[in-house]
Amino acid sequence: MTLFSLTFWKKTWKWCKVNWKFLVGFAIPCIVLYFLNQKKAKKILEAGLDFRKEQLSVAQKASDLESDGIKRNAGEFADRVEEVTTIHEEALRKLANDGQTRRNELGGSDATHVTSELANRFDLNNKDK
Repeated sequence: MTLFSLTFWKKTWKWCKVNWKFLVGFAIPCIVLYFLNQKKAKKILEAGLDFRKEQLSVAQKASDLESDGIKRNAGEFADRVEEVTTIHEEALRKLANDGQTRRNELGGSDATHVTSELANRFDLNNKDK
């Protein structure tokens, strides 16, 4: 028995004539619910799209804040490194000048003379001669 046979369609028509109230009573609520659900689905879709836009906006703001913070921190880091390097170089120059001044106070850069001068100042037995 095939679906498109004449007997099948005759029996289907006969059943529809007897049960038309069931078909109408079933079809009308289905059609009404379909259109109501379309409106609800549209509202839900619009709410979902708005939520997605908000989420993308928040993610973009977070990304912008992060990149601004990184740039600001990199600039502050570079400034601080330059400041510390300058202080370090000044301290090294001062240390070198202090060392040269001390050597000059002790009699120059001759090691034997400086050794004997230190031995005299601190009352040491100078056995390095």
